[in-house]
Amino acid sequence: MEWWASIVGVAATWLLADSQKSADIVDKLNLLPEELANSEDPLPGALHSAYKSRRGLLSLALCKDEHSVERTSETILKVCDIAGTRLADSLAYYCCRKPTQLMMLMQVLCCDWVLEVRAGVWEASPAVRSAGGRSGTTPPAPHRHLRA
Repeated sequence: MEWWASIVGVAATWLLADSQKSADIVDKLNLLPEELANSEDPLPGALHSAYKSRRGLLSLALCKDEHSVERTSETILKVCDIAGTRLADSLAYYCCRKPTQLMMLMQVLCCDWVLEVRAGVWEASPAVRSAGGRSGTTPPAPHRHLRA
């Protein structure tokens, strides 16, 4: 139960841009508890991967050159892909069961983080930054469809 509370807590601190409080919470989220990792419910794994990709997005701002931005972006997007796949599995899992409102809210949070990370990585890409808002030169935003 503490892990779930920490997920909600870090989401709230990120939303409020309270980096000090989020730093206090993140240590509790580095590892997915064994009972959640071994659960047949894919939602904890989806949220954990989405959390890691969202945390990775914060580190993207610290990259000093294009090469490190590209490498970091690739890693973040791989973790984001895992989160998206697990979220799709979670949606399918709960299709056959009656999910609680809390579980549906956690799915929405996961989806929000996946979309936010993808948009953030796209915005941080060198091609988008160098385009500087010029029309017609910016690469298209990435599209990712959940398969449910």
